[in-house]
Amino acid sequence: MSTTQRSYRDYNPLRNMDQEGATLSGKKFYVLVSGTTHGAHVPWVKQFRGMGHTEVQSEGESNYILLFCPIVSRVGTDISEALENIQHSNKAVILVVMHHTFNADYVLAESRRLVNNPNVCLVVDCLFHEGRLLNCNRNGIAWFEIKKFFGAASLPAQVSVRDNIRKFSGKKFYVSVSGTTHGAHVPWVKQFRGMGHTEVQSEGESNYILLFCPIVSRVGTDISEALENIRHSNKAVILVVMHHTFNADYVLAESRRLVNNPNVCLVVDCLFHEGRLLNCNRNDIAWFEIEKFLGVASPPAQVSVLQNVRKFSGTKFYVSVSGTTHGAHVPWVKQFRGMGHTEVQSEGESNYILLFCPIVSRVGTDISEALENIQHSNKAVILVVMHHTFNADYLLAESRRLVNNPNVCLVVDCLFHEGRLLNCNRNDIAWFEIKKFFGAASLPAQVSVRDNIRKFSGTKFYVSVSGTTHGAHVPWVKQFRGMGHTEVQSEGESNYILLFCPIVSRVGTDISEALENIRHSNKAVILVVMHHTFNADYLLAESRRLVNNPNVCLVVDCLFHEGRLLNCNRNGIAWFEIKKFFGAASLPAQVSVRDNIRKFSGTKFYVSVSGTTHGAHVPWVKQFRGMGHTKVQSEGESNYILLFCPIVSRVGTDIREALENIRHSNKAVILVVMHHTFNADYVLAESRRLVNNPNVCLVVDCLFHEGRLLDCNRNDIAWFEIEKFLGVASPPALIHFPSPICSLS
Repeated sequence: MSTTQRSYRDYNPLRNMDQEGATLSGKKFYVLVSGTTHGAHVPWVKQFRGMGHTEVQSEGESNYILLFCPIVSRVGTDISEALENIQHSNKAVILVVMHHTFNADYVLAESRRLVNNPNVCLVVDCLFHEGRLLNCNRNGIAWFEIKKFFGAASLPAQVSVRDNIRKFSGKKFYVSVSGTTHGAHVPWVKQFRGMGHTEVQSEGESNYILLFCPIVSRVGTDISEALENIRHSNKAVILVVMHHTFNADYVLAESRRLVNNPNVCLVVDCLFHEGRLLNCNRNDIAWFEIEKFLGVASPPAQVSVLQNVRKFSGTKFYVSVSGTTHGAHVPWVKQFRGMGHTEVQSEGESNYILLFCPIVSRVGTDISEALENIQHSNKAVILVVMHHTFNADYLLAESRRLVNNPNVCLVVDCLFHEGRLLNCNRNDIAWFEIKKFFGAASLPAQVSVRDNIRKFSGTKFYVSVSGTTHGAHVPWVKQFRGMGHTEVQSEGESNYILLFCPIVSRVGTDISEALENIRHSNKAVILVVMHHTFNADYLLAESRRLVNNPNVCLVVDCLFHEGRLLNCNRNGIAWFEIKKFFGAASLPAQVSVRDNIRKFSGTKFYVSVSGTTHGAHVPWVKQFRGMGHTKVQSEGESNYILLFCPIVSRVGTDIREALENIRHSNKAVILVVMHHTFNADYVLAESRRLVNNPNVCLVVDCLFHEGRLLDCNRNDIAWFEIEKFLGVASPPALIHFPSPICSLS
């Protein structure tokens, strides 16, 4: 029996298996459209026919319904209405949810989470605009899921550019620029010349066209117009798509997915700003792909560096610095000495070269020049690539991918600013890799701390503070007392040591020094690592990975600023882990809003707005009315306050001020925190973690821009939470969708 036959006969819909639902056999489908698509659904119907399925004119003749649901208001509402239209039917349903947008990279949550109808076998999402399906990955994925469901899946079509590669010969290229780059394309042209290729002045003389396409409107549209300009030519094309941005970490979908012109052999994306290429990984990757395509690039270094490791003996090293570090490399040299290695004054005396390469232009170029300076040597090399930034969370691709010199044994990246190494995870990781390379690294603490837990008895603890906290550790001590533990005044009386380690330089170094202070003791230790920051959402790697002292039973990280612990998830998690360790854990503190829910009765609400929304809050008010709630004109008449808080400075500060305005009231409050942004995919930490007012029953976050709510998942989620809180929402469908495919085997 074929896979396809089995998939129909043995099919079980995506639902709880004890429920009754439709089964799908046969290939006759009936098309139902719940709204206006301006014909955008027609290509889908043709695709189904192309699989050998037959469209019929009535539901009764069909084996299944192909239901198209264009979204015109809210996703959940529109899907519910679409399914409501076929509630009388027991036919199997394939639901195609159609989102109207011009953004081919639009990010959305899968709509299947909102569906729990037992007849619905498959839910896919697609994007369209003005009657046409977008050429995008989302639509490719949707069609692939449909074919996979029917057992007819093959690879998605976005690989067409690679499939259609034309093997051109010759090195003469003609430059065509489809828009204004302010000269930013010129360095690319020079790079091509540097490979030995020749720029010619007419297309006729060339072997291929080097086409630069700066994006000024929409990626797909601009690329189409650029290719339209050379449509009369049959020359091979290398297309460089140029995105104008000042953000070197700008994330974009690869443009090659939008190109299926058979003359286009390669598509790369690059970033530029005001006439200059950015110094960024995206541009490095683009150039590497070009070199690889033209057969110039060597295999990337993540293979070669590891495979070409030279087993050198001895511990004498010579320091070479290829640029200006303002002394930021000196701590690295001291660390090497601290491992028992010896710095020598000439390369000849050394066993290996410790090469520091500060990046001043492009990563690949600077590394090449640094290695060029020691090309005459056959010594083993440890390369430390130094990136100048003030951002301790700066994201970068590992530089070792750009190195294939057989003498280079190890490549690490580090961050520095104005002559000082940053106190950051990237630098900790770099040093750990160096120690591991030399066999001096200890196992990371996520193994050792848990494995070496000492089962101590008793609840007497001694407090040790390894640096200055300005009193920020005191609330922790009080929390321990609140669990029934007793603080004693000497280590000898205690059952365990509560060690606070505020970070003032490097995490690993400060922890080592803190533990060094109690090395004479064999007491069990709970280590609280304290990071000084004003950013409540500060991201850090868990410090326990740096600890392998067998006396340390638990390591937690917390955030503080100017003598006060921050009100943040990180601190809530830390305390939860401590209580869990002692067997006293309950839900973490950030759920205090839910714990303090006031069961208010009545549906009269009073609207309070703590700042300027330019009317963006009005749709929320209408939604509340649409649920049958009534807006009243005074707080006294109301059953609860609907409080809108637009953020204009800091989230915590603005929320406090908004609640301060209604502090005289004892009414229940639903708080809607409004973040002003044009980015519909804006990522934020939930504001409810910052609220512990007992009158606040629910806190949701939403996004708006210039007086309008954004059409985004964040806002959908916010409304769903409100409905759920008020007992209006249905349970989300993710419970009913254990698998993306109905059972096919």
